[in-house]
Amino acid sequence: MKKIMSLLLTLSLALMLVCSFGAIAAAEETINLRFAYWGSGAEKEGIDKAIATFEDANPNIKVERLHIPDDFVTKLNAMIAANEAPDVSYS
Repeated sequence: MKKIMSLLLTLSLALMLVCSFGAIAAAEETINLRFAYWGSGAEKEGIDKAIATFEDANPNIKVERLHIPDDFVTKLNAMIAANEAPDVSYS
């Protein structure tokens, strides 16, 4: 019984170690997000600064900005219908 428990513990620790390395490797991969938003030029500047701050804090995440200044809902619906929806949107 003691050998079985020792074997189970060893296997559990080995599995946790492998999973940890997988998480580290995944954290180093670049993640690309498409972010659609609307607004005036001043709002665009503010959002661009916020995205830059976010990317500085999260170097493995890159945000593709999709500024849609007018008719946002219609264009967003068209993107969804074409199976090209952004990952995140601000409306």
